[in-house]
Amino acid sequence: MAKVNKVQRYEIATYLNIAEEGQAETYAVMGTGFKTLDESPNPNVEKEAFINDKVASASVDNYEPSFAFDSYLIKDSDVILNLYKIGRNQLTGIDAERDIIVVDLWDKASADTTTEFKARKIRVSVEVSDHSGEGAKPVSVKGNLNQVGDLTQGTFNTATKSFTEAE
Repeated sequence: MAKVNKVQRYEIATYLNIAEEGQAETYAVMGTGFKTLDESPNPNVEKEAFINDKVASASVDNYEPSFAFDSYLIKDSDVILNLYKIGRNQLTGIDAERDIIVVDLWDKASADTTTEFKARKIRVSVEVSDHSGEGAKPVSVKGNLNQVGDLTQGTFNTATKSFTEAE
C-alpha cells in the first residue's frame, strides 16, 4: 500500500489581526483555547437541465465562505477576548470586521525557508452567536467568521507575522 501523507489540523494555522483600527497590523494565532475552527467554502451551485438533456449540469456561481469557531473564554487570550468583545458589545458593520490569515504550514513558500508559507488573507465579519457555560464549567464563545469580499493570495512569515501579497 502506498504511503498517504495526510495533512493534520495543526498544519493549518489561522491568525487574527487584533490591532485597533488605524494601528499597525498585529497578528496572533488562533490556537490555544479554540476547540474547533472549521472552514466551509459554501459554494452556490446553479443546476440546469435543458430540454435535450437527461441530466442537469452544475456550475459554481459564487462562494459564501465562513469559518465556524468554538472556543473557551480565556482571560489572557488577546484573540479570544477580541472576538468575545465584538459579541458582548454588540459591534456591527466595520467595527465587527477583522482580517485573518490562513497559513498552510505544510506548504513552504520556497525550498530555502523555514518560516514562510503559502497563505490567504481574508477580511471577515465576526458573528459571535453564543457565550455559554454550565455551572462549574468554562464559558464558551462560539460563532462564525464570514468572508467579506475576495481573498488575497500570498505568503505569511510565521517569525515576523507579516503577510506578503502574491504578485
